[in-house]
Amino acid sequence: MFKTITKLFSKQKKEEKVSAITIYTDETGEIFVDLQIKDYSDISIDHLSGLLSMYNPAAFVEVNNVIRNQCKNSGEEDLHEKIFTKFLEKVGTSFFLPEGKKETNEPCIKPDQMI
Repeated sequence: MFKTITKLFSKQKKEEKVSAITIYTDETGEIFVDLQIKDYSDISIDHLSGLLSMYNPAAFVEVNNVIRNQCKNSGEEDLHEKIFTKFLEKVGTSFFLPEGKKETNEPCIKPDQMI
């Protein structure tokens, strides 16, 4: 019991954020996305892609557009490519398919339908 109490009052080591996403709106209702990333290392990008994988596909598209625009404005187009590539490695392309649908490798038009 005393260990729990001493933990409560002892100084806790402040953990440094590796990556973070903050979404907020202003009074007009415009949506803003703040990205915080410690550095451009593979570990930081991997953590950021993990955060992005928590969004549903529609929300991810909006957040991805903001990330792309922010990277473009800061001259870091390759950073967006790294983030998106790592994201696809983590979740796969089936992430963007509607629920219940499976990825197929069949052609859109079957050969017997061409006649």
